[in-house]
Amino acid sequence: MRNAILCGFFTLLAGCAGSALQLSGMDAEELRTVSTDDLISAIGTKSFRTEAMLTEAMRRKLFTYDELSLVRKRQITVGISETALLASWGPPAQVNRSVSAYGVNKQYVYGAYTEYGSPKFVYVDDGKVTSWQD
Repeated sequence: MRNAILCGFFTLLAGCAGSALQLSGMDAEELRTVSTDDLISAIGTKSFRTEAMLTEAMRRKLFTYDELSLVRKRQITVGISETALLASWGPPAQVNRSVSAYGVNKQYVYGAYTEYGSPKFVYVDDGKVTSWQD
């Protein structure tokens, strides 16, 4: 039963255009044709991230060398770009967005409330991580 579920899961991943599994098999030339959103999403997927994906992201100047170091370690710090956050921690469970005269503010929610813990909240103002709660 478990094998059937895993087989279906990987079939679904492989069949999706721009999926992390699909991108993980691409060479540098093929990765140049991938959208930035799909590339960052694949990099944020722990199991399928490749060095070729990181090289392509750097070629596109999607984040700095300091951010690349954090992405490799799956870490964040105040001041990194929203793109580096998504590449490091992957897609959040939820994004809460507010727009005001002071700019666009987002709250990224990673995880969920369980009996063992609560989610992490990352705050992004105008495309930069400004704080987080864990």
